Amino acid sequence: MIKSIAWGTWDRDADACVSQVRGEGTPLWLREVPAPITLAKSRGLDLAAALDDNPESGNAFLDQMVNEVAGQMSEAISDGVDGIAYCIDGAYPAATTPMQYGGYFLERDRELLEHVKGLKFTLAFVEGTEEVYLDTVSDLPVDAMGWRIKETGYTTEMMSFNRPGPFASFDELGDIRLKATQEACA
Repeated sequence: MIKSIAWGTWDRDADACVSQVRGEGTPLWLREVPAPITLAKSRGLDLAAALDDNPESGNAFLDQMVNEVAGQMSEAISDGVDGIAYCIDGAYPAATTPMQYGGYFLERDRELLEHVKGLKFTLAFVEGTEEVYLDTVSDLPVDAMGWRIKETGYTTEMMSFNRPGPFASFDELGDIRLKATQEACA
């Protein structure tokens, strides 16, 4: 069972490492892959607003982001990763409404994660600190869910009503301890 994940560096003492390249030692190698909404946000684009303003062109743009994320996943698999750290930054009120996230993005995230189910380990990390839609993403097909437990106030006990399995956090409150040398979902 994975108990610790080093994020942004290779740490041979961790059970898994999220990094662009495999280091030496035996930890599982995970590559960070952004969700389509995260990818758009990193480029300064408000994908939810684009979808609301013009659904046809917004969906075309969303399809483009989905294809790009799928390409990143395929590239990671070709490089020999053991798993994916899938970053969702946008499932909270400052970025989307629950209807927007659930209607535009959730099924796309699910479809993308289905493509990597055969890997040894997948983690979905949901960024955000206030009113994160953890209940909405709780059934994504991943081995573990991660979020900022202390900052959100959404405890592992609360989440366990929605999904079984391990939970990851940057504090001691998760089953899996994330140790970061860089910001997750950056």
